[in-house]
Amino acid sequence: MNSSTPFRRISPHGAAAVLIVVFACAACGGGSGNGSSGGAGSGAAGSSTAGTGGAGSGTAGIGGATDNTPVGLCKQLITTLCMRSNECKASDAGVVDVAQCSTLQDVAFGCDRATSTAFASCLSDVKNLSCADLFSATNGLALPGSCDVPTNIAPSDAQTKCATLVEVICDPTDLCSNVVPTQTQSLMTCEADGIQQIGCDFAVSVSATYNQCLSALCSTPDAGTDGAASDAGPSVPASCNGVISGPTI
Repeated sequence: MNSSTPFRRISPHGAAAVLIVVFACAACGGGSGNGSSGGAGSGAAGSSTAGTGGAGSGTAGIGGATDNTPVGLCKQLITTLCMRSNECKASDAGVVDVAQCSTLQDVAFGCDRATSTAFASCLSDVKNLSCADLFSATNGLALPGSCDVPTNIAPSDAQTKCATLVEVICDPTDLCSNVVPTQTQSLMTCEADGIQQIGCDFAVSVSATYNQCLSALCSTPDAGTDGAASDAGPSVPASCNGVISGPTI
């Protein structure tokens, strides 16, 4: 399976060694932006066969009917982006598994929580954009302005908890003392790099040991403060193993 453009990031560096061990997602590759095993590829196209996956399915109904609810249109947008990634980026990334891409991006965008009626315009504009306009050579995916409102979906509980875990690793001195950290450039870089490398965008659940993991990290000798953690990072407490789970793909 080849990695596609990492479309969506909740968007850390020094904490990467710890984060990759913490995240447990079958075949996610540490959060790369290709997807999972849903039937979104055929569903969004309106085929007569319903999708068979989990998070990636459901954009089309039986008999070729199309789901034009915000959730359904969001799923169609995701599948369109994955298909267009094949069209536009094949020379760079190779063939993208559209069904797998759709499932991961479905989780990352939060399509199950979509409510905006503006997805129809967003989807139409995405279909009409050129490859150069849709996939910027410098900034990656560049959605049109009509997508700003509908894709502005709050992170899920699991995504938020994953980001909190990264924050504790990047600045244990402040976070473990319930002090709001100063947003220095090094801290923001640590958080952004770590969230991307662990794949917090694709987090779907946390284990029963999540709170224990946070407590254990606060009891672990500091890897550094203010984003200055070393590449090796602190040792991983047993309670943190597999504490964040992504979709099974």
